[in-house]
Amino acid sequence: MLIVDAQIHLWNAGNPTNATHRQVRAYLKDDALKEMDAGGVDAALLTPHTPWDPNANELAIEAARQHPDRF
Repeated sequence: MLIVDAQIHLWNAGNPTNATHRQVRAYLKDDALKEMDAGGVDAALLTPHTPWDPNANELAIEAARQHPDRF
């Protein structure tokens, strides 16, 4: 069975503005892939969140280009 995470964010511009979210300065495709592999997740839907990182859309596009079978 294919396991797909319905929503993840990638960012590289400091801690998220939502205090209840994971507070790390960056969460990039390699971080996501590592955790996806560890959790047995086959793919994830990237949801850019530009209030946290104005470049989030570009991060998502690049991740999908490099790993189209995962994102």
